[in-house]
Amino acid sequence: MEGGRHRLALIGAIVLLLGSFELLLALPMFASLRQPGVAGQALRDRGDLALTALLPALTYFPLFILGMVALRPTRSSSRGSPTR
Repeated sequence: MEGGRHRLALIGAIVLLLGSFELLLALPMFASLRQPGVAGQALRDRGDLALTALLPALTYFPLFILGMVALRPTRSSSRGSPTR
């Protein structure tokens, strides 16, 4: 029974997203997205795709380490207060 509820929730979420996109595309602000793509844009799009794939991969660990060093736990935070 639990799996059926999850499937139904997933289907509902997808339908909600598709409807939201349709409504947003009907707004004048997003009207340019309804136009067909430009033929010479494929090369630039590949560069954009590479950038969006590489940027998170290259910055995740350095920024994670920076956060660990710069944001030390305090007494008021749940990790900073001794529980044992």
